Amino acid sequence: MPEKTEERATLMSREIEIRERIARLDPAAFQNLAQELLTQHFRYDKPVHRGSAARSAATAPGTPDTIWLLPHNKYAYLECGHYPDRAMARDKIEKDIEKCLETERNELKSGQLVKIAIAYSCRRLDSSDLSFLRGIDDRVDLVGTDEMASLLARRYPNLAREHLGIEVGTGQIMSPDEFESAVEKNSFASTLKVDLLGRDKEINELLAALEEYQFILVHGRPGCGKTRLCVEALRRFAYVNGAEPLVIQSNKLPIWNDLANDVPKEDPSLILLDDANELTGLEGFANFVSNRGNIKVLMTARNYAFEYVRNSVSKFCKPYSYEVNPLDEETALSVVENGFGIAKGRASADIIRLSRGNMRLACAAAEVAKERGIEVFSTMPSLIEACYGEKASSLGGDAKRAATIVSVLDAHRVEGNKDLDMLLAKFGISHDRYVDACAALCHDELVDACQDMVAVAPGEQVLRDYLLYQAFIVEKSLSLFDINELECGNTLCPRVLAILVNNFFSDELVSSLKSQLADIWSSANDETRWRMVEEYHVLLGEKGLGHILEAIEGCEPGNYDYLDFKFDKSRGFNSPKSHILKSLASFLHAPKFSDPEELFFMALEKNILPPEEAKQTLTKSMCFNENLYSDGFRYENEVLERLACEFRKTKEDRYGVLLAYYVEALLAATYDGPTRMEGNKVTFIHGNHVYTEAMIGLRKRSIACLKELRDCSELSHLCDSVITGVRGIGGDDGTGRLWKETLEELYKGYVSRIESIEICSLPGFVQLEKEFISQGVITEEGLPFLNASPEERIAAEIFSDDYCGHDISEELTEVVQTASSMELLGAISIACSAGRQNSTGIPYPILREVMILGADVLSKCADSIILSGVPLYAVPDDLFIRWIDLLGIDRVRALALKRQEDEIPEWLSRIDEARVDKFGVSPDLARDIEEGAGEYGETVSFEAAMEIESATPGFFARYVACVLQKLDRGSRAFYRLLPSNINNAEQRAFVSKPETLTLTEEILLNLVSGTSSHWNEDFLRFIVANDSQFLERAIPVLMEFNATYAMERLGEAVWREENSEAATDRAWRAIEGFEISLQCMLKSFALKHFLNYAIEHHCDAVVSWLASRSMRDGELADHLPDVAMELAKDLKVKYIVLLCKEGLSSEELKKVPVIMSSFGASWSGSEIPLLQGKIDFIEEVIENLPGVTYMRHRMVLEDAIASVKRRIEAAEVHEFLHPF
Repeated sequence: MPEKTEERATLMSREIEIRERIARLDPAAFQNLAQELLTQHFRYDKPVHRGSAARSAATAPGTPDTIWLLPHNKYAYLECGHYPDRAMARDKIEKDIEKCLETERNELKSGQLVKIAIAYSCRRLDSSDLSFLRGIDDRVDLVGTDEMASLLARRYPNLAREHLGIEVGTGQIMSPDEFESAVEKNSFASTLKVDLLGRDKEINELLAALEEYQFILVHGRPGCGKTRLCVEALRRFAYVNGAEPLVIQSNKLPIWNDLANDVPKEDPSLILLDDANELTGLEGFANFVSNRGNIKVLMTARNYAFEYVRNSVSKFCKPYSYEVNPLDEETALSVVENGFGIAKGRASADIIRLSRGNMRLACAAAEVAKERGIEVFSTMPSLIEACYGEKASSLGGDAKRAATIVSVLDAHRVEGNKDLDMLLAKFGISHDRYVDACAALCHDELVDACQDMVAVAPGEQVLRDYLLYQAFIVEKSLSLFDINELECGNTLCPRVLAILVNNFFSDELVSSLKSQLADIWSSANDETRWRMVEEYHVLLGEKGLGHILEAIEGCEPGNYDYLDFKFDKSRGFNSPKSHILKSLASFLHAPKFSDPEELFFMALEKNILPPEEAKQTLTKSMCFNENLYSDGFRYENEVLERLACEFRKTKEDRYGVLLAYYVEALLAATYDGPTRMEGNKVTFIHGNHVYTEAMIGLRKRSIACLKELRDCSELSHLCDSVITGVRGIGGDDGTGRLWKETLEELYKGYVSRIESIEICSLPGFVQLEKEFISQGVITEEGLPFLNASPEERIAAEIFSDDYCGHDISEELTEVVQTASSMELLGAISIACSAGRQNSTGIPYPILREVMILGADVLSKCADSIILSGVPLYAVPDDLFIRWIDLLGIDRVRALALKRQEDEIPEWLSRIDEARVDKFGVSPDLARDIEEGAGEYGETVSFEAAMEIESATPGFFARYVACVLQKLDRGSRAFYRLLPSNINNAEQRAFVSKPETLTLTEEILLNLVSGTSSHWNEDFLRFIVANDSQFLERAIPVLMEFNATYAMERLGEAVWREENSEAATDRAWRAIEGFEISLQCMLKSFALKHFLNYAIEHHCDAVVSWLASRSMRDGELADHLPDVAMELAKDLKVKYIVLLCKEGLSSEELKKVPVIMSSFGASWSGSEIPLLQGKIDFIEEVIENLPGVTYMRHRMVLEDAIASVKRRIEAAEVHEFLHPF
């Protein structure tokens, strides 16, 4: 078995081994281990050892063995007992506890002692023994060898190593020196033991970032010097800050134990995680570090793995991204000449020229040149061959062929793999010889293997990359056509091509790849060709663009209506679904406007581009690239002018709409384009725009185009929304200057030339006016078109005031109080209309304050206000009362009935509640509410309904019946029919009446979805206590509508009352009797939710209840065991032991889902810790079922353990093949 597989086997059995080692310790060693383990586990410090000196070889008299001095003058005691005999152990522990209590009485004050920990080694104590000992004092905490073994294996393996001699590490964590030596031994990696030159700026930036952030993700193209730079930063930061420097180099094994073992618990440490994407369990590592404030991490990742690493780590802590660029030519020359002693001249110049910024390759070439004397490399292949050819040739025939196949297939199964069989036939090597060769490569750490060659993967990236280059470019023993023919060709072909382009980019390589792709293209169908264009784009050259052209020419003209289309306002970028746009995206925004852009406009002319996708392509792929400031925005100007010309020529709405959105993108404060790859360079585009003459010129032209576009009436609103949506970044730097000058251009070129605006644009222009004034672009007098009429002036003041975030201003107060009723009414109408049509919304609460201030002049405007778009919450009660006095209730209600249908119930409710408050209860009021409930679903407050019921008996029943008939289930209006405070004596008495209680329950069962506040403890306890039949009526409803929250609250109410188990029996009968349908709650889930509160607060009672109901006539009941298997480990153990002791047969035990219940399982990262936990649980059950009586039960459980172990093996292979 390969060494790495043996290590995995050792890891799987570590708890058993630890337990056995603890049993063999002498008393003094056991006491030393217990003292140190529990000190760390309880997170106590300042231990005083009375029973021994720390780490001594013998125990000594003294009680207790250890005293912990805790904060706030508190103490904890520890006694240790190492007796295998049950009777002796129980007697010893009892006496130790009594001694501790005696010491407390003699030495401490009441309340100072908070814990009495007892560490014992006897594994024969049963539950009655433990219960008796815990019952002596509630501060007793018993820690046996099972718990100690679990802690040592899972959390404190360093103590297992120190005290028991058990090694659990995998060798992935090392010191910087060890890491450099490991790299040095790898014949395919370049040395790290060379002076770091020309990186002072990067080092200082990394050190500054480490001071501020916990995770630093360093990315860059292969060979740019990421690792060497990070090793230097690691050493410097650790030295200055007194941190321990560590390096993690993944070997594909789980790293959990190494982290617990080798990373300091409290002292500061800095970890370099090299090639982070290679780490098994990256998310688990990020989770571990994010919960430890004493750890900082430097991670390296190649550009192609950047997004994966960033996304994985970001689930726990957002990393600071730092891109390493290649050294400039002068500095790179200095590294080669000074670091390796290569004389300045043609040799060093050729090394730098051919390595194209890849310092790994440059250093490897320099090493070769140094060893052989001065050697000149004329081509990239000659340089690569000189660096790696001799090393690779030493592999031998089968070894090289096997290593090449592994490089092509990446991680793969060795058996039953059709792709592997095809490549073996291609290379003329048998399956057995391939396995033998991989085993030899694994021994040399050039290939990684899983479970004795079940699966293999490349072990060394440089070797993998070189062998691919040799096979596909130099020897041509393989072609992309060969790979494309494999079952996984669609995945493998792009991967191989990316590795070759990223690492060995040259004109010769590109030419070879184009030729190989042409072979695939010639026999590809239409679907395959589209995929090739999207994946390989520029490498296909004219073939790709020609395919897109044929598709455009073959399309019938479309009929997309860009003007009516509802565009997504979010700034996110989604990959287009259109084949044409998806394929074009990678070709667009080359240094100049060319064929791909012409194809875009050709497709746009035929109107075959989906509007949203066309907009995204235009504003993302055709707007600002990495050369945006260096070329004076030539490309953006060309696209802008082309859109404007097409609109002028055709007057087609799609050109106008896209022009407006393109201007919006050009006026944005930031730029954020898609990731782009050109050759071996990957670029992430993001930043803030700054002032340049070219930038302000582009913006000036953009604004002019938009103003011209505004003259088209159908597009004026869109243009205004673009202008009012412009945002900037203030300040004294380039961004601030750009914003100031942009505002000036906006005013001169657009806003000053406007005579009127649509009402819906009012809020936006109000805010723009404020920005103009604050930046000194215009005077305090403001924009003339906002003062076109008194009504518009007041409406503008309303929107201006609402954004101030304070009470109504003095200016607006004065305007309102001096306005006429018609002016004020007009302003309210404008504000409501503008707010409804605009994303700003209606400006509440300012509008409400305006109406309160203007109540006197608005009293006679009931018709106009009620029939306007004013929201109900903006109308004060005082106005309702005045309107009722002036017009009469019938007239006011009649006006409310003219509102939109969905608004009528709330308006009627407000009117009638105001009547109750002002005029009291009357038969007419009761009649109106009943009619409103029956016809429109009107509801009034519970307090108002109570008051009306007292004056008009029978009202509540009739009123509720009307509402139940009118409203749909789940309507929020039902809330108003329920008591607001069941603890209020008056409300409680009212609901206590049998007929009222029944109605209230029916209302409540119409509110089962979501997290209704009425499904609370007090209300439900009241119902459960007063109606023993409620459970039987409620549970089918909750299950039908999958109301998990309500089910949990109902269970809580039951378990807070007396006779909870009897009530749970009734609930379970209702659950069992429910007929399951597709959308409803499953029975086991229903019971689990019902018991959730009890599981947390009455866990022993729940276990007893489940166990006592789980067997019927000797057979296991359905669903109950599934719920039991979702409990905590100790409760699950207790449940199964109780079942067995109550007569569950070994055959029925097989039905208990000890491995996986119907609830399933979820996990993050590796599945193996989850499965190992199942083994721990089953083993604990076995330990609690001793004797001949349960021998067959133990055999069943051993079979379950064997099944889980098989699943662990399968999970190891799966995770090896598909790293997280």
